[in-house]
Amino acid sequence: MHRKTGVLEVISLWLQDGIKPGVTLQKGLFQAIDDFARWQQATRVTLGNCPDGLFAESRHGWEIDPAS
Repeated sequence: MHRKTGVLEVISLWLQDGIKPGVTLQKGLFQAIDDFARWQQATRVTLGNCPDGLFAESRHGWEIDPAS
């Protein structure tokens, strides 16, 4: 968490051997990261290294909606 900028940076995300990325896994990871970012009072999440097939459409991260 970069407090001065309000950015939660996920430097690298690794899956256990045998775990295949899918829609359900991505949805759960997104919710967990988003919830943690809100708890940390972040305004944005950025993603570093992620397995192929995860967060392809949001590879650069996402903004945190303060109203949620």
